[in-house]
Amino acid sequence: MTSDGLSTRAMTVAYFRLEQKVFWRNKASMAFQFLLPIMFVVVFGALFQNNSPVGGIRYSTYFVAGMVGVSVLATGFSNQAITVSFQRDLKLLKRLRGTPLPRNALFIGKILSSAATAVLQISIILVLGRLIYNIGMPQNWLPFLIAVTFGVVMFSTLGMAYSAVAPNGDAAVPMVQLPFILMQFVSGLFLPFQTMPKWLQLVADLLPLRWFMDMVRAAYIGTNYMGAFHETSFRPSRVHGVVAITSQWPAYLVLGAWFVIAGVYVLDSFRWENRR
Repeated sequence: MTSDGLSTRAMTVAYFRLEQKVFWRNKASMAFQFLLPIMFVVVFGALFQNNSPVGGIRYSTYFVAGMVGVSVLATGFSNQAITVSFQRDLKLLKRLRGTPLPRNALFIGKILSSAATAVLQISIILVLGRLIYNIGMPQNWLPFLIAVTFGVVMFSTLGMAYSAVAPNGDAAVPMVQLPFILMQFVSGLFLPFQTMPKWLQLVADLLPLRWFMDMVRAAYIGTNYMGAFHETSFRPSRVHGVVAITSQWPAYLVLGAWFVIAGVYVLDSFRWENRR
């Protein structure tokens, strides 16, 4: 291994630590991006726990699995889209450009920071689900870890790509909230797809969160919802082990396509400072 490789790795770790310090010192990030999904589990889970089962699965179980998706969406997409925009405004990225920190170390450090925050957040969600609603731990641990990792990487990259659309940090906040909220309500997190209009289901099929939730539910509750939401009489099948991964190949394909598109856009459009 070359000295350059060691230096790049050291700078990546250093930037990861910096991102974590900035995130936890920002009370707004703490409240909205970290605590919000946890609050949803406690409040909405209690309000709707007596709702009808979804495909034979208790609604509370279905809902808590959805909050895992919100966690990854918030720590990955929302956090990175807003943070990068404000870092441009404050000229922090411009200052970093004058350091030896390479661009790929910056990207990797940001993804690792999102991953660390998501791991802590999801751990709390899983424990709350167990203590409050008697929901078991993930049925398929390896597929669950793979799905969460894949989701964090994809949504973090998508967030960095989306930051290029916002002209400044102030504009980034409302611009991020629109897709953040839209994806939650049309992707089957709160309500089953069967209750939604067909055209709305088709819109959700184009968005990554809908597919990510299939991956999470197959791993977390061992239930394959793939294709379920276009058939009102569909009853999902049980999946275990490697089948919780292989059965979700369309979802991995869609998220992979989103990652490639977002990654190419980030490499092409990433800016260290705002346009003048």
